[in-house]
Amino acid sequence: MNNRVLVWRQPGEEWTPSCLNPGCGSRLSLMIWGCIPYESVGTFTVVTCNINDLKYIEIVDHFVWPVTFCIARHFPDDNYIYQDDNAPVHRANSVKEYMEKHQLHGMEWPAQSPDLNITENMWRKIKLELQKQTHNITTKSQMETAIRNIWTNIPVEFIRKLVVRFQDV
Repeated sequence: MNNRVLVWRQPGEEWTPSCLNPGCGSRLSLMIWGCIPYESVGTFTVVTCNINDLKYIEIVDHFVWPVTFCIARHFPDDNYIYQDDNAPVHRANSVKEYMEKHQLHGMEWPAQSPDLNITENMWRKIKLELQKQTHNITTKSQMETAIRNIWTNIPVEFIRKLVVRFQDV
């Protein structure tokens, strides 16, 4: 179901308030950063400002390190890969230096390749689930709550399939 609203109206009534969707013309959006380890959905935060290199490093400090300590248990030889979404800020020299200093092992991969990106596939799943709820969401707070609920209920099997599919490429 695509949540379309159909309205029966007479000719000339297309702009009558009773024939309009109350949410028509308004669009809510949130910038979200999430960490997706193999074992679970990981940490999640709403970002309320533009992300530059310093903000990105701050996010990694606050939201990746708690997950990294858990990951280290599963990868004692440090043979894990930190994958980002290839945004330009992730390629800033200060970010590269930070990642190297803290031994967050990243990888080089082609830009504009969402099929190779676990993150993009995860966001697609979240967006599809969120679309089913748009009729109940009128504020950013409601949107955040809905996304958090979707996020925490994504099955670990789905995440593992993405990881395995990525490894096979």
